[in-house]
Amino acid sequence: MNQEQYVSVGYTGKPHGIQGALKLVVKERYERDVLQANVLFVKVKGKPLPFFVEDLSIGNAWIVKFEDINTPEIAAGLSGKDLLLRNQDLLSHENDPDAEPDYAFYIGYELVDAELGPIGLIEDVYDLGAHSLAGVRYKGREILVPLHRELVRAIHDDVRELVMNLPQGLLDL
Repeated sequence: MNQEQYVSVGYTGKPHGIQGALKLVVKERYERDVLQANVLFVKVKGKPLPFFVEDLSIGNAWIVKFEDINTPEIAAGLSGKDLLLRNQDLLSHENDPDAEPDYAFYIGYELVDAELGPIGLIEDVYDLGAHSLAGVRYKGREILVPLHRELVRAIHDDVRELVMNLPQGLLDL
C-alpha cells in the first residue's frame, strides 16, 4: 500500500468568531493550492487528519471554516498545528525554474553524504523562508543540514534516499 505524501503549506492559527472558524497562515508558494483545495489536512498527534473546507476567505487574514467544526472550543483544539496538502492535490510549481523544491517532501528519507555514506533519517525540515534546513539524527543528536539544490547530488525515491555533498566539517560541529 502506498503511503500518501504530504507537504506542509502553513499552519493553523487561533479560532475566529463563534462559528468554529480558524485563522490560517499559508506559505506564499502554496496560496493557490490552498484556495483550490476541497480538503485540507491538519497534523494532529503526528498524523494528518482530513478536514473538508466549508468556507475559505481571505481578507486581512486567511479564515477557514471546516465542516463539522462548529464552536470556537473545538476549533481551538486545531490551533497551532501544521497545515498539509497531499502531493497529488498540489498544482504544478514547475513553471518557476528558480523555486527551490519543497524539501518537506523528503521527511523520512535517508540522508546520504556522497563521500561518507548514510548519515541518518531526515526527521524534520525547517523552512526559514530563504532556505530550508533538514533536522537529521546523527550520533544521538540532531544536526541541521542546509538544503539547497546545489548540494543535492541525487534523489532516489524508490529507496527514499537524498544524496548530498555535505559542507566539509558540518558533522563535526
